[in-house]
Amino acid sequence: MKKTLFALMALALVCAVALSSCKKKDEDKTKTELITQAKGWILTQANCSPDYRLNNGTWCNTDLLKGGFFLDCEKDDIFYFKENKSFVRDFGGTKCEGESGKDETMGTWAFFEDEAWVRLYMAAYYDFENDKYFELKGIILELDDTTLRLQVPIDETDELAKAKMFRGETYPYKGDFYLTFKVKK
Repeated sequence: MKKTLFALMALALVCAVALSSCKKKDEDKTKTELITQAKGWILTQANCSPDYRLNNGTWCNTDLLKGGFFLDCEKDDIFYFKENKSFVRDFGGTKCEGESGKDETMGTWAFFEDEAWVRLYMAAYYDFENDKYFELKGIILELDDTTLRLQVPIDETDELAKAKMFRGETYPYKGDFYLTFKVKK
């Protein structure tokens, strides 16, 4: 009986080791594999430092999701970093006025600085005068199977940003946004 029990425990241990070696762990995955996972990313936390002044003259406190920077209909949007380097948004269940049910290609993405940063070329913000796309650059603070955290320096005092500021604010902002995305469940 002891030999049978020992044999079963040994078999279970061998199976557990074999199964765990088949599944790729976070540390075995490349940053591209992590960021391009199929489920997509939902923005769960957005903060700024210092506070952000909205175009109606009011101040958005440091919590951008609650402070009026994002519309309620944008808070369930799903973002996909595709392997072909496109950056796609799914409008989620709650649609803003004028949004179709289809995905929208927002632009392209790329890593740079030894994959410590990610750059988004935002096609929605095209500067025709200078013939270039608005670039949003984020320092990758965390990237694993469930979380993407970025620190995004914002400088709306440069000429391109003044022409294409977020939400049409009339008050140029200089500071940092801290964005946390979680994998869609």
